[in-house]
Amino acid sequence: MTGADSVYGPGSSLELTTAWAFRGAYVHNWSPNWETSVFGSYTKVDFNTNASALICGAQAVLGAKSNGYSCNPDFAMWQVGTRTAWTPVTNLTFSAEVLYTMIDQNYTGSTAFTATPAGTAKPIAVYDYKDQGMWSGNIRVRRTF
Repeated sequence: MTGADSVYGPGSSLELTTAWAFRGAYVHNWSPNWETSVFGSYTKVDFNTNASALICGAQAVLGAKSNGYSCNPDFAMWQVGTRTAWTPVTNLTFSAEVLYTMIDQNYTGSTAFTATPAGTAKPIAVYDYKDQGMWSGNIRVRRTF
């Protein structure tokens, strides 16, 4: 999970965030050599009113807002994945994993960067705020001694 424990601005105190998460997994052993797991998680991060105001105030200088822009830094993230492993001999395992991650964010609209913001690698362009999903995969060979 990516997020700040608190938000701090000039002349203010630390504004704490609220976050919670749930994770779970199930592993099924098909045989002594084969296993499959299914796993997932859900994370929710909420910024209080003062923290949201500090974040939104700082973002106001980043570029022109359009297309029904609204600032709400609260977000949720969920993941679901599966892994299958084959152990042909003791201490040697081949496995493959697939994972889907969805970031459910609460901003709306667009931001037009007319100059590259300091400290970022964002090129000059119009960026739409929207939920983002990503697929990832992993192939692994593990030998233990």
